[in-house]
This record gives sequence, C-alpha cells and structure tokens, in this order.
Amino acid sequence: MKKYPHHCSTSCYQHCLNVAYYNFKICKAFGLDAKAAARAGMVHDLFLYDWRTHAKLTNDRFHAMTHPKVALNNAKKNFELNELEQEIILKHMWPLTVIPPKSWEAFIIGVTDKYCGFFEIADFYFETLTPNWLHFPFGKIHVK
Repeated sequence: MKKYPHHCSTSCYQHCLNVAYYNFKICKAFGLDAKAAARAGMVHDLFLYDWRTHAKLTNDRFHAMTHPKVALNNAKKNFELNELEQEIILKHMWPLTVIPPKSWEAFIIGVTDKYCGFFEIADFYFETLTPNWLHFPFGKIHVK
C-alpha cells in the first residue's frame, strides 16, 4: 500500500493509517467498537493499484463505487474479519455506494474517509502554493 499514491502525495497506506486513527478516536469517544473501526480503517482502501491509471488498464470507470468490494476481497484474503469490519469496509464510500450503512462505525468511516481525503489534498496544495513559514493545522501520522 505504501507504493500506491492515493491523494496527491499521500500514499494509500498513509491515508488508511490516518482514517484508522480518526475512526478509532471517534468511535471510542462514542462508546462504539473502536477496535473494529481501526482495523477496518487500515484496510478500507486495500485495492492495490494506482486508481489514476486503473480505468485505462481495465475500463473500470467507476473506481469510487467498485473499490470497496475489491478492498474487502483483498482484506478477507489476508485477515480474519468479523461482520462489522466487513460492513465498515464495504460501506465506506456511501452515499456513492447505494446501500446505506447499518452501523454507526460504518457511517463514521465514510465521514472520516472524506475528512482525511480533503485534508490530505488540501495539505498538498497548501504546502505547494504557500510560503514555508505558514503552517497547515492538520496533524497527520507519518510513517516511513
């Protein structure tokens, strides 16, 4: 996952780590299954290809709607997932994927995923377009 770019300069791995962290924190604060939320967050985008070139290679023009199933299948091949973790992965792109989440954890990952994606993109452009002395207020967990 570290090899695949996701949002600008953020790798797919880094994005999943960001989502997993915030999922854990939010779900824990609400007394939900924070462990399942974090585990699912780490593999919610486990599609293992560069989505920028994917459509040209496969003619799949609906990556945003199809990748949750791909990620779930890849995650199931490598990890034991409970039903909640599977739902979280499968529903993380709602409302683009039509069927709404049944659990709060699955709803929260949708919000967290979009939140992290927005700030990963904004962080890239902020750093690219502004002087070095300005700081962007988004705290990321960076792993090399």
